[in-house]
Amino acid sequence: NLEHNAHKVLEAIRRADVAGGTKLIVFPETTLSGFPTRENIADVAQPLDSPALVALREAARLAGVAVAVGLAERDGTCYFDTLLIDAYGHIALRYRKTHLWASHEGVFTPGDRFEVCTWQGLTVGALICYDIEFPETARALGGLGADLLIVTNGNMEPYGPVHRRAIVTRAMENQVYALMANRCGSGDRQFTFPGQSALVYPY
Repeated sequence: NLEHNAHKVLEAIRRADVAGGTKLIVFPETTLSGFPTRENIADVAQPLDSPALVALREAARLAGVAVAVGLAERDGTCYFDTLLIDAYGHIALRYRKTHLWASHEGVFTPGDRFEVCTWQGLTVGALICYDIEFPETARALGGLGADLLIVTNGNMEPYGPVHRRAIVTRAMENQVYALMANRCGSGDRQFTFPGQSALVYPY
């Protein structure tokens, strides 16, 4: 339900407690679209200039916060599992998931690069869910100078503890701060999501 999802994201941005110091809001993997299938990917994937994303960027600008949100992105005839970091109304980073989970094979095209952006004096890199199970992904971002690793996650039971361990390990290995936001509750295709979001120090 794209309209419902976009509304929830916009409401969260509008409720941001900027006066209390909120500078960044991170949503889970594919928050705007849910997990698409081969049958519905063409219906739920959005280009970066879609009305929902334009509204999200404007809401971030008005609220004075940065937003990291996951979506199914349409780019021509290809579809990507994308994490978009919007810094106060401007796209700072677009990362496309490089390591696809088995059920996403044939739905998404894997991304082909790792990138970083500058935000609040930090060099920030991004990964999505399954990416963090591979040491080389975070290592690549560390090689680009990342100080902070942002991970949008859609990890389901019974694998919840795997990513809680992985995010700690990636932070320690690369001496970076790491932030992982995972879904919780039940939803897509009868999956149950364990949450276990975390903010991790390099040590």
